[in-house]
Amino acid sequence: MHKKVFGAQRQQLLDWLATHWLSEGPPICFIQGSPGVGKTALAADLCEVAKREGTFSTCFEEVTSRPDPSLTDLFIDLAANLSSHCHLPDMEAALLTGREMNLPRALDRALRNKVLIVIDDIQRLFKNDTGEPIEEVAAVLSSIGSIRGHQGRLLLLSDRLLEQGRWSTDIPIKKLDELEVDDAVGLLEDRLSDAKIPDAVEGERKTDLVQALGRNPRAIETLVSTLAFESLDDVIGRHPGFWSVEDRSVSRGFLLKLEKDLLERSILRLSPEHYRRLLLLSVHRKNFEQAVFQLLCDGKREESRQLAHALVAHFLLKHVAGWYSVQAVVREIGLAHLKDHESDFKQAHARAAEYYVRPLKSRDVSGFNSRLVNSFAEARYHLYHAGRNEELRQLLVQMMDVALAEMSSFSPVPGHPDVLNERIGILTILLENDAPGGLHYYMARCLRARNKTGDLQSAITHARISTSGRRAPADNWVLLAQLLEQSGDKPRAIDTIYKALDSVPMQDKRFSLYHYGGALLASDNRSSDALILLQEGILNVPAEKNVANLYAKAADLYMEQDRAEMAIGLLQEGIRRVPAKHNLIWLYRGLTQAFLKEDRVSDANDLLHQAIANQTFDGVDLEAIWELQKTIPTNKATPPLGRQAQRIEPILHARENGSVSSATEKEYSSKRILVMATEWTAKQGGLSTFNRELCTSLANLGHEVICIVPEAQPSEVEAAGRKSVRLKAASRVTGADAFSGLMRKLPLDDFVPDVVVGHGRITGYAAKVQQEDSFPDAKRVHFVHMAPGEIEWYKGKEDAAQTAEQREAIELNLCKGADLVAAVGPRLHLECGNLLAALEPSPKLHQYTPGLHDIVSRSPPPGILCLVLGRAEDMELKGLDIAALAMAKLLDSGSEFESPPELVVRGAPLGTGTSLRDTLRKLVYPSDLSIRVKEYSADVDAIEQDLRRASVLLMPSRREGFGLVSLEALQVGTPILVSNKSGFAEFLKTKITSASQFQQYVVRTVDDCEESADEWCKALDFVLRDRNAAFKRTVDLQKIMDGHTWEAASAELLSALFAGAGL
Repeated sequence: MHKKVFGAQRQQLLDWLATHWLSEGPPICFIQGSPGVGKTALAADLCEVAKREGTFSTCFEEVTSRPDPSLTDLFIDLAANLSSHCHLPDMEAALLTGREMNLPRALDRALRNKVLIVIDDIQRLFKNDTGEPIEEVAAVLSSIGSIRGHQGRLLLLSDRLLEQGRWSTDIPIKKLDELEVDDAVGLLEDRLSDAKIPDAVEGERKTDLVQALGRNPRAIETLVSTLAFESLDDVIGRHPGFWSVEDRSVSRGFLLKLEKDLLERSILRLSPEHYRRLLLLSVHRKNFEQAVFQLLCDGKREESRQLAHALVAHFLLKHVAGWYSVQAVVREIGLAHLKDHESDFKQAHARAAEYYVRPLKSRDVSGFNSRLVNSFAEARYHLYHAGRNEELRQLLVQMMDVALAEMSSFSPVPGHPDVLNERIGILTILLENDAPGGLHYYMARCLRARNKTGDLQSAITHARISTSGRRAPADNWVLLAQLLEQSGDKPRAIDTIYKALDSVPMQDKRFSLYHYGGALLASDNRSSDALILLQEGILNVPAEKNVANLYAKAADLYMEQDRAEMAIGLLQEGIRRVPAKHNLIWLYRGLTQAFLKEDRVSDANDLLHQAIANQTFDGVDLEAIWELQKTIPTNKATPPLGRQAQRIEPILHARENGSVSSATEKEYSSKRILVMATEWTAKQGGLSTFNRELCTSLANLGHEVICIVPEAQPSEVEAAGRKSVRLKAASRVTGADAFSGLMRKLPLDDFVPDVVVGHGRITGYAAKVQQEDSFPDAKRVHFVHMAPGEIEWYKGKEDAAQTAEQREAIELNLCKGADLVAAVGPRLHLECGNLLAALEPSPKLHQYTPGLHDIVSRSPPPGILCLVLGRAEDMELKGLDIAALAMAKLLDSGSEFESPPELVVRGAPLGTGTSLRDTLRKLVYPSDLSIRVKEYSADVDAIEQDLRRASVLLMPSRREGFGLVSLEALQVGTPILVSNKSGFAEFLKTKITSASQFQQYVVRTVDDCEESADEWCKALDFVLRDRNAAFKRTVDLQKIMDGHTWEAASAELLSALFAGAGL
């Protein structure tokens, strides 16, 4: 009898899958969601729909629970399943014909049939530290993509949220959520009724109970199975901390602990015989059929059915589409017991081996298929762990052709110690008789990886055997030499390389012999011999076969010998010979460094400028050329040609985006730009940082930039000069304030600007006065950095309405007559557009979005500090109350972290730090949240140090024009969480199309502190529970924002300013 299902979202998703996806595609779909929300049951219902309508065959597979699951193993299992149960041999034929397994082709062949394939636990093929599929999975999925010609469908189920990429562009990704409260209560009542214990939970406790269980269907059903034997108060009494109902989200860790506790109780209530047989089943790492139960029950069918029913009814096994698998938590419990009882452990593996050995005994010796490959892999695994070495030996002899097809020279070395030990044990048996040299080579690689006592000498023995054939590959010889060097026998390692060069034919891959041999000789202080060997390699290795590495290695040795001219000549020869796609960039890098070491700056400049002018490189290599240019020192005597080349970068990016015309590109010329500012070093906040980056980017584009400030320290003038910006102080009016000098005649000598730039009401008037009075032919750019109509309401002032209206009027007046109004980010662009609608005619409006420098990849710091950085006097506007309350809720949620998270606030006005901390402490009382408040600092290093110490930067502003601090955090590799009411969030929305990925960085924020704190608590819990993954996601933003630099933004700004006039 089918159980009643609950949840409107679940039904909507099932309807979409059944009525839309099955008929219209695309061929692949993901369903993601927390463990226990019902993804597997939903897939089973879809299979029933497909079978009932007679439109699809159905096939269910599960990624095995093993230390190193692989896509190849999964596809072999899937091919066996399709062939034997669905009578669809196409995938098997594609996998097992040809010299190498072509996984994309195999899946393509399978999906050409009208079959619904479900693969559960696909997250086991994700990278450990992120939600990304491993490379081979991503490649296979992207190869199928949105092809509409496939009749078949592939449904993938994941317990982890996906981190999307190019591979997922055409794949719908759906999320199955926890039940709503009413549905969860309905499920609880229905299952209690089915279990004939309808009164086990009192009515008034049901809502609190399902909330404590996270509204998770599996947790609810597992609890009901326990309540059939124990009262609710007894269950709660064992772990009262589990059941405290708080206004919090229920973490995955909590549910796993709860589920383990309930399942342990369920296991103890099994009959002794059922308990013993469950332990025997827990060694199965793949799903299995009903025949396993019959084997355990010595062929007694009724007894085997009772066993299967009892284990499924207690939620100890999953049962989908005729296949059974042990729940992950149950398998963990069972294996823990077995490992403490060796005889039980071996017996369990022996019984499992019987199941897999049976089809092998009746094998057709004329060939092999995927079911045999699958059975062979599991049989040898279980025989090895059962200690049945003689049976394993006989099996390997019988299945020698299958073993050799799976294990060859270049098979991957297992990374998990247990799997590696098993692999070495099997290879030991295979190598007892005559075996090909490739198997000895593989054994040597495995032994070197394990590196136990005696493994190195054994590896040398096997590597030596692998080189004994007439045409042993170069890699075998290199491995032998490496092992000999590792053992301390460098002379024999060198002899091995020379012997290999006499043995390996010229047409084979000899590059590795020359390259490693050169390094080996150099490390033995035989640089002359190393150079002779490398020169021989340069003569003999074709240009397309890694010869660039030999040029580079030889040049390094010449430089170490202070023979720079020899190195330079060799690298120049290599540049003439090697094609760009074969590591030519290495030679450019080496030659540039050699020129600079010899103080030949102009030669280095010419080399890189010519490479860009000739379009020698593109993509990553072109970016490397630009990075090399940054290493070249510049001075007035030798103007760097590299600066002209640097200007090409943003124009190329803008042209790719369609925002710069070809005419603009051709007429691009240097401009004189005057920028009015309040300071160079950011003592007053983000505006000064923005101005510094703006000036630097304009200078990097090759323009002459002068920045005028009221006062300039010599150190600031020098710092600006290093950025190719001339920083000058205005002439101050005696007795007036410091800003008065910005309105006077400026000390510009013969500099006549083409462009004058002002920032908001801060220096906008100064720019307007300078253009109107002194430089009428110059174009004026007015930057808008804030929306007074949005933010004044959050500053706690009684005259907020009056102030907002006054400041809007000021901003509107400054926009009048401007040649271009540049709004910072999309949020201000929209706000400014509304403001300018009042003007007729309205000035030209442009969106300027700040850029990003490279993101630094780094590991999380030891402590968990959550940083808020900004003007802390505007506590409500900046959301400090939201941040503090969210972290207090996080501490009270029961989530476990490596250390208690702490809140750090940087930006309190001088002398107000203690007062601000007291205010925040009162807000979160009685929470034990640690709050550190730091006053605002003009020390850029101090702020960067705060960012590097932080595990996450928080920007919970109720309104934020852009949020430059988020970019500052990203540039030092610190994860970010930003308000959805910020310009930066609006910008990210244009770059990230996936809602789930967007929510990894952006948090819903409303005016109500309590409601916002709940959202921020959940977001913080997600980031801090797996900080390694959060730091990895931060680096991945580099790909999302690829090409979006300050230089690109400034190039587009000038393009908009001079549109139609030529640059």
